[in-house]
Amino acid sequence: MRFNAVRAIALVSIVLVFLFGFGFVGCMAEEAAVPAPGEACVQQACRCEPITAIVGCGECTKCDERNIQLCPPARVPQTPTIVKTLVVDLVQVQNGRVIVFAHVDKLITYVDVNGVTRNRLVRVPFTCDIPIEGIVFTDTVAFQSIVITEETDTLCGDGRILIERLCVRINVSIQRIIGCRLICPDLR
Repeated sequence: MRFNAVRAIALVSIVLVFLFGFGFVGCMAEEAAVPAPGEACVQQACRCEPITAIVGCGECTKCDERNIQLCPPARVPQTPTIVKTLVVDLVQVQNGRVIVFAHVDKLITYVDVNGVTRNRLVRVPFTCDIPIEGIVFTDTVAFQSIVITEETDTLCGDGRILIERLCVRINVSIQRIIGCRLICPDLR
């Protein structure tokens, strides 16, 4: 527990250095920014821009099958209109693996037995555990995506149930800060 706290403080310190630069030391990095004796260094003049590199990537494919009840039942025959929204909710980087929480929202529009247009919203959740050798919890996400690889929606003969099968592929790339590029504006 104490070791994790020390690691967290070290990580925060590194991030602050990258965000706010090296202060007086950063000003000394460029000859034009070196203050004359008795002068103060301009603190905000220099900043550190992180240099990152991809350290790993991975993907997973997950499928979901379910019966979606339509209340009131749909008029048959018809093909319901389905609008999908794909969302990656959270990518959790851990030592040696990434856990991804995502979902697909399906807005199903159909005409019921009484001739009224109805909307039914269904959220289909997905969780992936992607092993990626060599990554650590302080690494960050460089890229994430979710795409539908397979989908079938079949309305039952009585219009009460929509049989759904949905498969998605989730991709992630993980990056690490490997250095710092000191940016100092020309102070002439």
